[in-house]
This record gives sequence, structure tokens and C-alpha cells, in this order.
Amino acid sequence: MTPVATTANLDRLRNNLIEIVYQIYKSKYQRKPSTVQIK
Repeated sequence: MTPVATTANLDRLRNNLIEIVYQIYKSKYQRKPSTVQIK
């Protein structure tokens, strides 16, 4: 693989991880709307 392809793959993996963490974070705090307000 070329460095460009490797960078693109790492960016995609990072974006996937960010999306997963965001979904977990959001679902976690949706159970307590009075504690944290997320719009």
C-alpha cells in the first residue's frame, strides 16, 4: 500500500471509531435527559 492509501484507511477507521463512540455517548446520556442536554 502507498502512504496515501494507508492514510485514507486510517482516516476511515478513525471516523468509524468516532461515530461508534458518539453513538454510545449519545445513547448513554439519552437515558438521563435531565442531567445532560444534547441537541
